[in-house]
Amino acid sequence: MAIIILKAWYLESVLSVAQMQTKAPELRLSRTGLLKTGMRADLLNELEDIKGSQWFQRYLEGEMVEFYIEGSGAYSISNLDLISREMYFTKRSTLTYRDPVILFCGQGHYPASSQAISKSLTHLIEAINRKPGLLMPIHLEQTMESAEGNYTIDAAILRKLKQSLLVIADVTPVATFAEGTSGCPSPQVCVELGYALQTKQPGEIILIQFQREDYSGRFPFDIDSSSYLLVKDPKDLDNQLADPIIKQLQRAHVFSP
Repeated sequence: MAIIILKAWYLESVLSVAQMQTKAPELRLSRTGLLKTGMRADLLNELEDIKGSQWFQRYLEGEMVEFYIEGSGAYSISNLDLISREMYFTKRSTLTYRDPVILFCGQGHYPASSQAISKSLTHLIEAINRKPGLLMPIHLEQTMESAEGNYTIDAAILRKLKQSLLVIADVTPVATFAEGTSGCPSPQVCVELGYALQTKQPGEIILIQFQREDYSGRFPFDIDSSSYLLVKDPKDLDNQLADPIIKQLQRAHVFSP
């Protein structure tokens, strides 16, 4: 029986398959079994190279590790035995690929907040892109609703909400349901945020609320308090944004180790 040798590339969150295949493969495998939902293979790499690799360290830390296997598609490691040199992979229906984009969901009913957030994000991303070790430039994209509300969420917007590294939403109150109730954010932002909450992981969404004297209270989104920023002074916005954004980009492995 002929030995089938395959190349495999470790899939990092911001690099596409095409970009990965321009690099040297991380693994050389000899396939020993192929099922509808998985694959079994023997490792052909030197064990010391495996032990010192970035993907192996992340596997030991319990992270899901994905590879693109030549001619077969995306697989995640389900089991690995370095002593016997056996690897077991589970077939992935989709890649966990993310666009190198921070998506800002703004609103036009209270432009002061969204304009300030957009300005701060622009400055912060410019600073991030100057940092050494960045795998690729980070881009800022915006879904800005006008005050007239004539903005439509289409398939392209839904894809951006799903594929972006980070979604940042301006949830500053712009109206109230009734007198004496808490303020309500832009309905358009709420719709976008609802989709993002269904498709993003914890930490991939940041909500920003500017404090307003004419509206009080906090809209009850089901999100961790560490991802909710209350801005009392716009001058503090840059400092408040920097830490959670940098931490999320580090979790997304956009910086080389």
